[in-house]
Amino acid sequence: MKPLKLMMSAFGPYANVEVIDFTQLKNNNIFIISGPTGAGKTTIFDAISVALYGKANGELRDNAENFRSDFADDSIDTFVSFEFLLAGKKYKITRYPQQLRAGKLVKTKCVLTIEGENKIYNGVKEINQKIEDVLGVTQEQFKQIVMLPQGEFKKLLMSATKDKTEIFRKIFGTHIFNDIQIRFKNQAKTISDNYKNAQNHMNYLVGQLDLDQSTTFGTSSDYKALIEHVNGLIVDYNAKIKQLDGDISNTTIKINKLLEDKGVMHTNNNLLNDYEKSKAEYKAYCESEDANLEDQLIMLSNVKEIKPYFANVKAFVQEESIIAANLLANDCEQKDIKEQLVKATEIFALTQDRVARHDTLKQTLSNLENTRTNLAQKEKLTNTLRLITSNKQNCEFLLNKIIAKIDTNIALRKEIDITLESLGDIDKLKANKENELAKQKELRKSLLDIYITCEKYEADTAKHDIDSSNYQKENLKYEKLKHEYEHLDTIYKEEQAGILAKTLVKGQPCLVCGSTSHPAPATISFAGHIPTKEDLENYKTNVALNQTRIENMHRELVALHETNNATRNSISEKLNQLSISVLGTQFYVDIKEKIKQHGKNLKDNIACIDSEINQVNSQIEHRNQLNANKLSCEKEFDQLSNEKEKMQQNLTNYIEEEAKVSTHLSLISKDTIEGVVSVIDIDHEINHIKNQLQNDKVLFEQQDRECRKLKENLGAKQGINEQLIKQQNENKIKINQAQQLFEAKLGGKDLSREKFNQAIPHIDKIEDIKLRLDIFKNKTARQHELEKQVKGLSYQNIDKVEQEITSLSMDNQFAQQSKEGVSGKKQHLIRILNQLQKSLTEYTKAQSEYEIIGDIDRVANGGNKYRISYENFVLGSYFEDIIIASNKRLFKMTFGRFELRRKADVGKGNSQKGLDFEVFDQFTNKTRDAKTLSGGESFKASLALALGLSDIIQESAGGIRLDTMFIDEGFGTLDPESLDSAIDTLIELQIGGRLIGVISHVEELKSRVEARLEVSTSAQGSRARFVIA
Repeated sequence: MKPLKLMMSAFGPYANVEVIDFTQLKNNNIFIISGPTGAGKTTIFDAISVALYGKANGELRDNAENFRSDFADDSIDTFVSFEFLLAGKKYKITRYPQQLRAGKLVKTKCVLTIEGENKIYNGVKEINQKIEDVLGVTQEQFKQIVMLPQGEFKKLLMSATKDKTEIFRKIFGTHIFNDIQIRFKNQAKTISDNYKNAQNHMNYLVGQLDLDQSTTFGTSSDYKALIEHVNGLIVDYNAKIKQLDGDISNTTIKINKLLEDKGVMHTNNNLLNDYEKSKAEYKAYCESEDANLEDQLIMLSNVKEIKPYFANVKAFVQEESIIAANLLANDCEQKDIKEQLVKATEIFALTQDRVARHDTLKQTLSNLENTRTNLAQKEKLTNTLRLITSNKQNCEFLLNKIIAKIDTNIALRKEIDITLESLGDIDKLKANKENELAKQKELRKSLLDIYITCEKYEADTAKHDIDSSNYQKENLKYEKLKHEYEHLDTIYKEEQAGILAKTLVKGQPCLVCGSTSHPAPATISFAGHIPTKEDLENYKTNVALNQTRIENMHRELVALHETNNATRNSISEKLNQLSISVLGTQFYVDIKEKIKQHGKNLKDNIACIDSEINQVNSQIEHRNQLNANKLSCEKEFDQLSNEKEKMQQNLTNYIEEEAKVSTHLSLISKDTIEGVVSVIDIDHEINHIKNQLQNDKVLFEQQDRECRKLKENLGAKQGINEQLIKQQNENKIKINQAQQLFEAKLGGKDLSREKFNQAIPHIDKIEDIKLRLDIFKNKTARQHELEKQVKGLSYQNIDKVEQEITSLSMDNQFAQQSKEGVSGKKQHLIRILNQLQKSLTEYTKAQSEYEIIGDIDRVANGGNKYRISYENFVLGSYFEDIIIASNKRLFKMTFGRFELRRKADVGKGNSQKGLDFEVFDQFTNKTRDAKTLSGGESFKASLALALGLSDIIQESAGGIRLDTMFIDEGFGTLDPESLDSAIDTLIELQIGGRLIGVISHVEELKSRVEARLEVSTSAQGSRARFVIA
């Protein structure tokens, strides 16, 4: 992947649209990104990551929604657009992160276009997946291959195995192995829980047995012996239940026999009681009124049979009353209709007289309409003339107003021309002032540079004086120490014979001459402490160290002295170039103060020139405004002239129209009706006549219809009257016939009219009488039946039998309670026994499974002697490859001193191991923890590790080549030699075609790299531009 162009809008510190064109680098494959802290250097990396993956690059800057610029105006969208080249194709992706605009939340948008494809991708999820497919890496892998964020690529070197596992899992996708670990762990926990639950449940069931203290079955854990003991108790309970069942059965047989005898005795006694009761009721019934029920039933049945004939008579009589009432109502209605007809006929006659006079009104109406036509035309012309006159007057007013504006415009233009002529050539004056200002500023800048150099010279001179004094003091100490060493060395050498003589033993050979006789051994002449060889060696080492330190201090003093001379010469050279008479051309002691004073004078001059330029700018702005006003006046003059011409033409047209309308109006006839002054009066009279004609016509037709309708109603009522009289005569005949038939029926049943009327109210009691009669017959039959049944029976005493039954029932109840108690205990034991057997099976199965799965879980999750989990075992292969790739570069950067190795020692504690680094030091031939490396050493190791990881990731991703890498900070911790080595490593990368971008404040790194992306900041936001040396 080669970046081509990056565009940022309202993103981070960049307020507007900022474009970074990477093609400007041309053949420069390595560049430095420089700028003040907070200017937005790292934001460039974040923008690329947001464009590709929708997430920022840094660990603490992963939310793209937070990158909305505080400098940006609300009208500007926040977005990033990134163009890059991959496998010969150009890709362009533009992403709008979710942002708050004008109080509204705008959702994420994304667009991707690919060279050679017609499709435009615009779905966020679709684009994210497409980018991963195209680049071949996830965002986490991209961060390790392309983006090395500030403070993060060192984390991989120093982090513990647990943290590396998280990092490598995201990069190499080993989630499946971690899932297997978790699955084994969860499965082991589940089986362990089942095992413990089964054991706890069995102990709970043992407690539920509630066995007597005297019962012995072994220990509580001996479940099989316990189950056999419970089976024996169940057999005993079965024998006891069988015995109780036999006792209950015998007692039940006796009770059933007594109950049978008691039932027979109870039935006979009840039968005798029923007989006596029925006998008394039958006697009372025979003596009551119900004895005549049969005669009452016959009479009421006859009345019920005749009742319909009586109902016919009543119906005909009622119909007679209705007909008479209808006749009376019809007569009244005929009378009302006749009166209405007389009144309607009189009113209709008056309306006919008015309709006969309509011809005169129609003639008057015709005359009025003719007069109205002439008068309407006159009014229309009058209104038109009035409007024309008003328009003419308005036109004259506007014309005079335009003429006045034209005069004002001419005067204003003359005034502007005079003012412009007075200003003269101010542009030339401004250019002269600006040139003078630039020279003054350049001079002041040069003086400031000399002033700073003077300060540096003074500081270096003071430092030289201090270092010189320190050197002299240290040199005295060194000379003193050296003198002491030489003195001790002389004593040691001079007293060697005496020292050796002290070791002589009588009869033993001398170490020097070999003689066993020692007649005059040497003696020690020095009275003080004689140093040993070890003392001299320590003194010698100390002298050598001090000598080295003194020589270093001397070299530094010489270098500082040479630097001061060079600085002094530089100041003289710069003064000579400036050739300022007041300062001279050579360096001297007070030059700094004179430069300072001259700088203040230049500052005042600059301020004065700035003020003069501001005045000139104000005059230029005034001149520009006058020119704009003059142009506006000229445009206004042209516009007013056109308006004047149009207005004069309009006035001429209005005068001609006014003359035409006046002539036409004078020719119109003034013939009008007396008393009519307007069209409105004529319209009022015309409408009045038309309404009168229309109303008379409507009223005539309405009254005519009403008279005809009244006549028709009167004829209809007369016909109804005749029909009602006919119905009345026919009904009288029917009443006589029905009356005769009713009398005949009464005579046939031997009933008088009086008895019939008395019986009518009681007809509905017929069914009740029939029921009472049936009851009497049933009682008679029941009495005869009971007499047969009780013949030969007598009352029996059943209390003795009931007492015997009660005694036997209590015995049976006691036995039943005993049986239920024994059965309950038996069922309880059987239920607990079944649960015990089931739990024992589960317990045995869980124990067996846990022995297998538990061991697998411990091994897979690092519970082995190496404390390496299954996932870390897989990652170890990648880890070894990364170490090999990293050591290739670390070897060069450390000149063969350091080598990364995989830590084999598991150490103390239970934490996961297997992915920890240690460093082998060739100088000491020992290994040590990577955390013991210094700042510069750890940076080199981290950089080598990051580059090695990048290589392995690309290999594991199918050999993809993302020929771009960005590194954020870290070079400031390196010494010059290490910095050179790191730069050489980066140069080797870019020689292979890879584009390297580095954020750094290290000046030497900037000087070694020709291309720079400079980021500057201001109150309006940041800007970025490429500078190629």
